[in-house]
Amino acid sequence: MAFKKMTEYNEQRYGNSFRLVNDQDYADVIFLYRSTADVLIADTHYVKSAEYNGYVQCLEDGCPACEKGIRVQTNLFIPMLVLSHSDPDFKGPKIQFWDRSTKFQAQLMNDVFKNYPDPSGFIFRITRYGVPNDRGTRYTINVLEENLVGPYDDIMAKYKISLPESYDIICKDYSATELRRILLQQSSQNTSPRQTYGATPRTVHQSNAVPPESAVPIVSAPQYVAPIAPAPTVPAAPVPASFSAEVMDVPTAGKVGLPSMDDVDIDALGLGDDIPDNVGF
Repeated sequence: MAFKKMTEYNEQRYGNSFRLVNDQDYADVIFLYRSTADVLIADTHYVKSAEYNGYVQCLEDGCPACEKGIRVQTNLFIPMLVLSHSDPDFKGPKIQFWDRSTKFQAQLMNDVFKNYPDPSGFIFRITRYGVPNDRGTRYTINVLEENLVGPYDDIMAKYKISLPESYDIICKDYSATELRRILLQQSSQNTSPRQTYGATPRTVHQSNAVPPESAVPIVSAPQYVAPIAPAPTVPAAPVPASFSAEVMDVPTAGKVGLPSMDDVDIDALGLGDDIPDNVGF
């Protein structure tokens, strides 16, 4: 049968990859690190073919993926025992790898290793803040409690995993010959001429949620408009009866006591002042 349930398809395709898809999704995990020395980084390529879709290790000199111009991505693949997940279809506990770029190193060090040098001894909760495809998506990592599930060695033995060998689950270590064969399959499927790429802005979706530790209320400042006071009415000076209009130059009504607009300092009135607008694998 060609058709599968969506949950079965996702399990087969993403079963080894840790994912929090929706805003405020969360999971409780044990990081399979005993120290910062266990944190590994790799130069990779993401390939798509009939045989395999996913990450492969870059072979550097003579790498077939490099020769085809496939972009190099430097990634962390964080190994975790995922104990529970907000997704009701989650089946666990199980070992998964969290694909992160090297930019995530700072948060991993600050939120995990800074206070817990051996994070495998604790259970952490990871929470996503950002709707799908939101480039501003953020994650929080907070410790929940000590790990009473089992020590590092027992977890590794129970789930039959060893590092770094088990990274091959998430990032294949192909030989140059194997990788070239896979890329040949990719080329044979792309029979249409390659289209010229034109950058298209992607719609950015924004999450309404704010991580707890940064829940600072944002107050919209009303735009200030300086009030304009009405021009004062200046009474005309009385003209003695003994004077004639020809002798005295009587100012035209409405102009007495009013300065020319050319002399008004607009900046002094405060008009037009710039009012600042209140603008996270």
